Amino acid sequence: MIEVTPELLARHDRPGPRYTSYPTAVEFDQSVGPDDHAERLREAGSRSGPLSLYLHLPFCAERCSFCACHVVVTRRDSVAVARVAVADSATDADRPRLMGLLGAALGVGFVAGPVLGSVASLLRPSAPFLLAAAISVVNLVVAAVRIPETRGVRRVAPVRPTSVMSGPVLRFIVVTFTAITAFAAFEATFALLGEVRYGMTESIVALVFAGVGTVLVLTQAMLVGPVTGRLGEATAVRIGLGLDLVGFLLIASSRGWPTLLAGLAVLAVGQGLVAPSLSSMIAGMVPPDRSGAALGAQQSAGGLARVVGPLLGGALFAVGAGVPYLVAALLTLAVLPLLPSRTGRRATLGGA
Repeated sequence: MIEVTPELLARHDRPGPRYTSYPTAVEFDQSVGPDDHAERLREAGSRSGPLSLYLHLPFCAERCSFCACHVVVTRRDSVAVARVAVADSATDADRPRLMGLLGAALGVGFVAGPVLGSVASLLRPSAPFLLAAAISVVNLVVAAVRIPETRGVRRVAPVRPTSVMSGPVLRFIVVTFTAITAFAAFEATFALLGEVRYGMTESIVALVFAGVGTVLVLTQAMLVGPVTGRLGEATAVRIGLGLDLVGFLLIASSRGWPTLLAGLAVLAVGQGLVAPSLSSMIAGMVPPDRSGAALGAQQSAGGLARVVGPLLGGALFAVGAGVPYLVAALLTLAVLPLLPSRTGRRATLGGA
């Protein structure tokens, strides 16, 4: 251990460079673009030696006093909390439909937000942030006035997520992680695939993603309720994963626009069915007082998948343009046996 002495403090009591990443910020410039990124991925895939990766998971319980990174401080995940509120308020029959509507609302926000921000930035650089603050205030007021407390105001003992991660719930969380990993790999590499096979520009890629997002939102808003109502949540997830598998295979094998667009449409519908149905299944498998822990664990698995998916997709794209989608199809196929033949209800876990 280094002994901190007055001499040591005096020696280092002077301004120095802030080092938070490698390469450091002064080494970045506009000369490196998407083509260079794709070339570096191909070079990394062709090397026979070890490949070093730096993986940073910035989910800190406390902020270090020396941290100079941009930080968003939160005590809860709003998406998971919204899903718990739906689970508390809805009947078993209506819960999948409401989960789908919640997912559709989030999808609309992800599409509309950048558009509003772009338009607002035409007025002044700070306008998007002022607009976001105004929307947040309105949202807060509406939530305080219109959304009742679903459990009543009372103190309850905290529930650890690990206490609910057993049996079927753990299987559904694994399915969630795998499905989002596969979809995130697609999101991270599709622009590269579009450029290599179709010569897509950035604007074309943006339009394609806007189309995928629109189909996904419409699926969650209009199809989740009828499909789960007629066939059940487990069957809806199974159909969604099957569509995901077909979509990945079509994209991997596509050499023309018709096959590509068909694959994108099928994939968007499948993902739109999978996400809300899985959340509804998990909420229905645990006692009401543990739905928050279960859905929070699912949300954490999805967040980790958003980290793993792009890393996996980038590494596989260096092997071949269609390889990420073939592997995504295999991952999707591998988790299908984890789904039950029918949806269980309110299982008793951990002695509850």
